[in-house]
This record gives sequence, C-alpha cells and structure tokens, in this order.
Amino acid sequence: MVPTTALVIASLLLFAACGSKAPAYPTLTAAPAGASDTAETAPDFEITLFQSASHTAGETLRLSDLKGKAVVVNFWYPSCPPCRVEMPDFEAAFQKYKGQDVEFVAIQALGLDTVQNGQDFVTEFGLSYAIGPDTDSSILVDYDVSGFPSTVFLDKDHRIVRHWTGALNAAKLDELVQEVLNASS
Repeated sequence: MVPTTALVIASLLLFAACGSKAPAYPTLTAAPAGASDTAETAPDFEITLFQSASHTAGETLRLSDLKGKAVVVNFWYPSCPPCRVEMPDFEAAFQKYKGQDVEFVAIQALGLDTVQNGQDFVTEFGLSYAIGPDTDSSILVDYDVSGFPSTVFLDKDHRIVRHWTGALNAAKLDELVQEVLNASS
C-alpha cells in the first residue's frame, strides 16, 4: 500500500504537469517571408475589460475596434508562473509604445482562476492596458492557444505575423513589437 503522502505528492505533480500547457522552452512561429498578403487574418473577438488606470470595469473591447493598428494579444492566467514574470515587461512595453500604432490586449484564460482572480492580478501588478477574461474560451480556441503564456502579434490589417508560446522578456518583446510595426509600415 502506498502511503497517503506519496499519493498526494504524485497527484500534485500530475496536476502541475497537466495544468500548465506551456512548453519547457518558448516556440515562435511566423508567416513565411514575403507572405504578408497571404497571412491568416486574426479572428475578431470581444472582451469585457477589467478596471485599470486606462479602462473602466465592464467596458467592451473588440479587436475590430482597433482597426488600422498593430495589436499584441497576450493569453495568460493569474496562477501561471511565467505569465506573472512577463506581465511587468508587457506593462513597460505598453507604456513605451503608448500613442504609437500598436495596442496591447491581454486575454485571461479561465479554469484554474476566476474572473475576480484576474481583476486582483491587474490591480496587484498595476496593469493599465486592455485586459479581460475569455469567459467561454472561444477566443483561446479561435487563436489555437496551446500553452501559456502565448502571444500573437498582428499587423495593422490584423493579419497574424507571429505566434509566441512561452514567456517573453523585455528585449524579445521589444524586438517582436518592432517587427510587427515594421510589417505594418
């Protein structure tokens, strides 16, 4: 008979391995070079935003509202350790590029965390860009999110330029934002 403690530890390890879909290393996919005219158009979505310095709780945002701007769409959830690590860099990038032709949107995956956990996270980190939950997981499905965090970079025509799975640091995030801005020129 296996001791109860061993069963609990084994269960927790199994849950941890299955709970986070993020790979052990980041992955990056891109549209083929010169294929911007054939790149996949990002599906439109609608989220209800959390309260932040820039947004009122309950405000609605649609991707189509951001027409003519490049968009960085980050998929995350509050109890995801790599999501927590990268969020200050996303806020810094949002502040750096504020007023330019790029918008930042973060979409919370529900399941392990609640909507209230998401609002608490936004408050804790002092995030001010557009952030809200995917209440029915339809956006995650539409964007084929397979790990967390995941970030999708859209050009000004909302074509998918890059899809990154794994945490981004400030330098890599800046490089990819510059790339999407150049693709949008």
